[in-house]
Amino acid sequence: MSTKPRDNRLILLGLGLVLVWLVYDRQQLRRQLASHGSTANELEETAAAITASLQDNQTKARELARFYSALGDILKRDRGIVATTGIFREAHGRALDLAFRDTPTAGKPSVGAVVDELLFAAMGKDNKPLDEQGRQQLQAAVAAIQKACEAVR
Repeated sequence: MSTKPRDNRLILLGLGLVLVWLVYDRQQLRRQLASHGSTANELEETAAAITASLQDNQTKARELARFYSALGDILKRDRGIVATTGIFREAHGRALDLAFRDTPTAGKPSVGAVVDELLFAAMGKDNKPLDEQGRQQLQAAVAAIQKACEAVR
């Protein structure tokens, strides 16, 4: 009979610990969501430099928007092929070269530095496997580049 109150206290203590953990976990989720939102805003702010650079060249902006639209589609579909950040960098560089070398789109105004800044912010500079979170960040960066090019009117 004397163990019954002790058992109730242990159960209450256990429930209290679970409640504290749930509250802590919810706060962590809230922080992650808040930081993800600010990252999207930062991407758009950085991508605005692309729009500003391309204001006088609507043809180049239109071609780049098509290119980054296709690249975003590839990232969504082909998870097995684009498995690391190194493969993405190599594919991106080669695709740009193949698509735009010796065309009127090549050359001035150059937006490569801003594009690189956006992509490096999304995936870093090291070669690493592209997990689901990294893929989503990369897709967001590519979408921001596409959106910035489409904003040129």
